[in-house]
Amino acid sequence: MKTRNIPRSYYENLGGEIRWDQVLHKLGIKFKRTKRGYSIWQAKCIFHQENSPSLVFIQRTQSFHCFGCGRSGDMFMFISYVLLGDKFRNKQKTCRWLKKCFNIPLPWSR
Repeated sequence: MKTRNIPRSYYENLGGEIRWDQVLHKLGIKFKRTKRGYSIWQAKCIFHQENSPSLVFIQRTQSFHCFGCGRSGDMFMFISYVLLGDKFRNKQKTCRWLKKCFNIPLPWSR
């Protein structure tokens, strides 16, 4: 399979096209809005065992961060890890999931 380069703009524009709450819902992750605002969500971390939610998702920066284990990254990275686990580097599979779930055009067909 030919490796396809994905333009940086594809990653940067994801947050403008979909929200974290939509992504978390599609991935089956239970979450709640924080008291700080409507664009910040919180969940129990999927990367480690915990009793109280320490994983936050911030729409403005399209990022996630766990205050328990320190894992952080962008929306695309989070989706990739949930879908593919340790094989999260398969970007094409993540792009296809985004197309299927949110009708976001594949970056190589734009």
